[in-house]
Amino acid sequence: MKSRIIAAVLLILFSLSVSIAALLYSKNSVEDTQHSIEKLRMQIKSGEEDPYDLADRISRDWKKKEHIISTYTPHREIEEVSMMIEVLPQMVQDMHTCDTLDEALYQCEMILAILRHLATIEVPYIRNLL
Repeated sequence: MKSRIIAAVLLILFSLSVSIAALLYSKNSVEDTQHSIEKLRMQIKSGEEDPYDLADRISRDWKKKEHIISTYTPHREIEEVSMMIEVLPQMVQDMHTCDTLDEALYQCEMILAILRHLATIEVPYIRNLL
């Protein structure tokens, strides 16, 4: 009987630690991506630096992170952000017209909005549990 209780407690502790680690990884990954998108948005607005390299780095970094993040968060949101980030380098590279510039800025804003949502979606707040 004691061994079953000990095993159950160990399983609960293990599950809890894996969940906390996943939450922290997801939170840090989303925050890093948010920071990079903000930086990209500022580069696009200022027009001083070529934002393509940063957009390409964001895309490559997200591809590495999305596999782990998608394990713990809803796939719909992850796929939406992934598609938006994937086209970002090409969109930034083709920023020769005012329309494309506005589209790139809008794309950054949309990505940031979804990332803000992702940052809170899996946190065990009362509104997420109910």
